[in-house]
This record gives sequence, structure tokens and C-alpha cells, in this order.
Amino acid sequence: MAEEGSFVAAADKLSRSNKQISKQVAALEEDLGVQLFQRTTRRVQLTDMGRAFFGECSELLDRQTELWQAIGRQNQQVSGTLRISAPLSFGEQRVAPILPALMAAYPKLRVQLDLSDEYVDLIESGNDVAVRIGNLEDSSLIARKIGETNLALIASPEFIAQNGMPTCPTQLPNLATILDRNFRGGGPLAICH
Repeated sequence: MAEEGSFVAAADKLSRSNKQISKQVAALEEDLGVQLFQRTTRRVQLTDMGRAFFGECSELLDRQTELWQAIGRQNQQVSGTLRISAPLSFGEQRVAPILPALMAAYPKLRVQLDLSDEYVDLIESGNDVAVRIGNLEDSSLIARKIGETNLALIASPEFIAQNGMPTCPTQLPNLATILDRNFRGGGPLAICH
């Protein structure tokens, strides 16, 4: 209203009715106990108290805008601690080598890398990100596929000499094996013909 110089112009700018603007200004003047505008049939202008009030309000609004922008800038800067969980060997080979570049790009970021082949409850452990290999169980966690890895069944020549070469995956449960108890690959390994 003070910037526009008329109730009609202020109403147009705010997409409100002239009557609404007039009522709101009258209510504000009543609350403050002062007259903010001199009104005539031809124009509306600020009183001395109105100019002082408008100046203070303008400063407060400018300060509020600056504060919101400052908070927005801080929010855009990556900072704090990022807790990452990954399997031991995969974490050492693939995750740890990329962390120095991440931390150089975001100097306010601290990274806590938890490498373990044990099952880790991601919620209870407080991890922000986890790298997992295999099929994920149903959960409310958000998962993204970031790559693929090949798995291989291996045996030493001595093991094959002693136990014979399996010709079908269905023979594997009958052999002495070392299995990763955390692997959640699921599904059959292959179909025998």
C-alpha cells in the first residue's frame, strides 16, 4: 500500500479487493493506535508515523529475506557426518578409494566407513548409506542398483581330486563348502541338463 500510493493499486498487486485492503489497513491502524495514512478522495499518502513504521517493516522484511537466503546457502553446503556400511573386501577395494575425492569435493563432510561382513541392521546402526551385494529383502529402505558383480564357484585342484568335479549345482549341497552366510543372492545357481 505504501509503495503503490493507492488502495486500488495495492489491491491489484496483491490480487485482493479494494475493500479487503482498506479493512486490513484500518485494523492495523486500530491495533497500533496511530494513523498510518492520510486519505483524500484523490490520493493516499503515509503520515510521519506511517513512514517510520513502513521503514521498520521494510528493514524487517529485508532481514527475513537475508536470513532465509543464508539458511538456504547453508543447507546447500554438504556438511556433517555420512555413515557408510559396506562388506569388508568390497568396501576396501571399491568404496574406500573413492572417499578422498568425495571429501575433497565437500570439505565440511566427514565420512565414517563401517566395513563388516556381519549382518548389520541399518536403522539400529545409524548408517546413512549401505552397499549390499545380492537381492535385498523387502523393507522400507530405498535401494538403488549401482552395479553388477560376478560370482564364481571355486575349488582347489586338491578338492576336485578328492571329491570329483561336480557336473550340476544340485550336487553342491553334498560337498563340503564355505558359504557367505550374509549373501542374499537367492534363486537356483543353474539348471542341469
